[in-house]
Amino acid sequence: MEKIFDQKIINRALKKIEAGTQILPDKNLPRQAVHTFYGGAHLFRNDTAAKMGQIALDGLQKYAANGEELMKIFHTGNSAGLTKDFSSLQLSEIYGKVYSRFKDKLAKEPIEDYRIDFEDGYGVRSDEEEEKEALRTAEETAAAMRNKTLPRLFGIRVKPLNTVFLPRALRTLEVYITRLHKLTGGKLPADFMVTIPKIEIAEEVEVLNKALHLLEEKLSLPVNSIRTDLMIESAPAVIFDRKINLEKIIDTAGERCTGVNIGIYDYTSMLGISAQSQSYAHPSVDFLRQMMKILTVQKNVYLIDGATHIMPVEIYKPSKSNPGISEAEILANTGSIHKAWRLSFNNNLHSLNNGIYQGWDLHPYQLIPRYASLYFYFLSDLENSVARMKNFLSSANNQTLTSHYFDDAASASGLYNYFVKAVSCGALSDEDIKPLNLTRTDFLTKSLRELANK
Repeated sequence: MEKIFDQKIINRALKKIEAGTQILPDKNLPRQAVHTFYGGAHLFRNDTAAKMGQIALDGLQKYAANGEELMKIFHTGNSAGLTKDFSSLQLSEIYGKVYSRFKDKLAKEPIEDYRIDFEDGYGVRSDEEEEKEALRTAEETAAAMRNKTLPRLFGIRVKPLNTVFLPRALRTLEVYITRLHKLTGGKLPADFMVTIPKIEIAEEVEVLNKALHLLEEKLSLPVNSIRTDLMIESAPAVIFDRKINLEKIIDTAGERCTGVNIGIYDYTSMLGISAQSQSYAHPSVDFLRQMMKILTVQKNVYLIDGATHIMPVEIYKPSKSNPGISEAEILANTGSIHKAWRLSFNNNLHSLNNGIYQGWDLHPYQLIPRYASLYFYFLSDLENSVARMKNFLSSANNQTLTSHYFDDAASASGLYNYFVKAVSCGALSDEDIKPLNLTRTDFLTKSLRELANK
């Protein structure tokens, strides 16, 4: 039988397809953190991370002393964004594990990523005051490096690189990095990051790249050793003049760029959404999340969600004039804390359900719903995920039917992502994944293909 599609036609088609194939940029990104904790520069000390963890542990003991109490806070009359029903017994068992594991996390590694904040968390102060703070925080950072008290990921956020704050932002960056470099004998923290807020045009990122390149050159640091973390907080930064401006911004950031952040409240405000209607899960923010998710995946950078803006703080506090607060005030404090925790918990689950595994925290008490939501998200699907992955790995053709799930290589990739994220944040133990004949280290060091061929 004569072939219509001869080899010449096939070869021409293959060349055309190969020419149009998009390859993800090969970036050696650090392991993603589950959050970034922003703290005002004036508050930073070399032991800040440990202190934040201790404050969170104290708050946990005070307002949720065990897994049962935690379960009541997050699931009494509250769906918590769940996609399936659980019995009280199941929830109790899950929350027992959640509580013990994230309590251990708060004691050992409460903060995974930290920013010394010279922007919103610090405010606008005199040049002289910010200059002194830049020097002081560099000295505290050097002490933390010596004492090994820095979080795994670390950096600073400077003011916007716009016409108003550009000189101040670059000066703070220069003072902090050069002072730190001198104090440490030429070293910066591993994967040191500079976060730039309120980016609107690619030219701001271009200026940053040139400034960082000049610093690296002057200080004899490796090229691109200082990473960048971009914050998108306005509509023009996303789409401008009928073009996707965000793509240009990420491309301009280039090799340095590790992540792109969503600035929820500045963004919704610019869209004309009034304060009473602004929310973490507003439809306009979800639209932004999906756009940014598509772009960041293609550019091989992390997408980082915003913060829950209502802080879990006590309404009433003891004072010199009133050293003891009443029973009614204690109850009011408890109600205020629990309400804020529930909001953060649900917001965090909303991000996780959208495939966004990192967000912002602004208060040590927010570490509690951060890890509670994260660990609940993974532990609540452990049994199902283990069964599906076990069948996938044992299948000869990598296509399996488990319950009502059909797992081919594509959905197995989603299962693989589940285990990688879950073990890296401490939600799962080696015992949890023992039925797979794998360890936590296997998921952190091997690809899905390597695990399937093990």
